[in-house]
Amino acid sequence: MVQLVIFDMDGTLLNTQKMVLTIYQRYFKLHPSPVKASILPMQEFLSKSYEEVFKILQIEPLQEHLKYLEDIHASLVQRKLKTYPYAKTMLQQLKAKGIKLGLLTSELKTFALQELEQVGLLSFFDAVVTYHDVIQPKPHPEGLATIIQQCQVPLDHVIYIGDTMYDLKVGQALGVLTFGVHQAHDLKLPFTQTFPNLKTLKAFLLSKENHLP
Repeated sequence: MVQLVIFDMDGTLLNTQKMVLTIYQRYFKLHPSPVKASILPMQEFLSKSYEEVFKILQIEPLQEHLKYLEDIHASLVQRKLKTYPYAKTMLQQLKAKGIKLGLLTSELKTFALQELEQVGLLSFFDAVVTYHDVIQPKPHPEGLATIIQQCQVPLDHVIYIGDTMYDLKVGQALGVLTFGVHQAHDLKLPFTQTFPNLKTLKAFLLSKENHLP
């Protein structure tokens, strides 16, 4: 029986790609990086936390520049942030079935909570683990293990859902059944099972809520 479903946030529940890229574009226009931003592939900007990216690009003092970024983020989050279709109804229906819900993200804690609150998803989750809640972020499985421990659910009753290679590695490291959704990009990754969007994922989860494949 599935007792706990854990979701990645960006690219899985929230359609943040354009917003994240706009934040970086505005930031770098005002504050050129000591190390060329082009050294990082686009997927790294979308998968890693802002703090991890700033450390790679040797941007200092770190907290001061993250504050600049925070101001840009706050100015965009209300206008640019969207969920993917069916995100909210999926969480509502899973919750109604008595299934616990977790969220694991590489996003900074203040940003993640603000975004989840903005789109009305925060209240659905029994556990939320962000970049600032772990010592070792994705692809290390610490965050996933933390959520499972907090929810007190056996590994074989858990499903983890993400969209990147980081998410796949996290799930594989703990031996958790890991599904992928590919609505954010065309990457074809070897998840246990993949879905083109949340509509098809929702239908699957609700039809299989009491049985693991």
